[in-house]
Amino acid sequence: MKPFLLTASLATLCCATLHAQLLQQEKECSEAAERQFAHSGFTHDNASLTAHYNIKLGRCHAEFANTKLEDGHLTVFREAVDGTNGTIVAQITWIHGTILAGANATLCRVVMSSGDTVITHV
Repeated sequence: MKPFLLTASLATLCCATLHAQLLQQEKECSEAAERQFAHSGFTHDNASLTAHYNIKLGRCHAEFANTKLEDGHLTVFREAVDGTNGTIVAQITWIHGTILAGANATLCRVVMSSGDTVITHV
């Protein structure tokens, strides 16, 4: 076999192997995120789940999302977590609605990965 063909064959094999590994990591990430989603009390009836394996960081991240309208209050909730162990990376809750005597108010609560919470009223 000529050196060029051998190099090309090895490169093709290497790419196919890396692609297969990435697909396996994405699958494992998706399955782990699904378990964390259920463990956190979410269902696909009341929230959505997005999972992604970051190859550069070697980590699985997931986002749990819920938007609802109840009694004139719009609530938007987003939580980014480590998909394998459920550690909260970031969380935001945004609530807008008619609070008292027809006055509109907006509350935004952000929880950082450090556990620090920031609350703002608009």
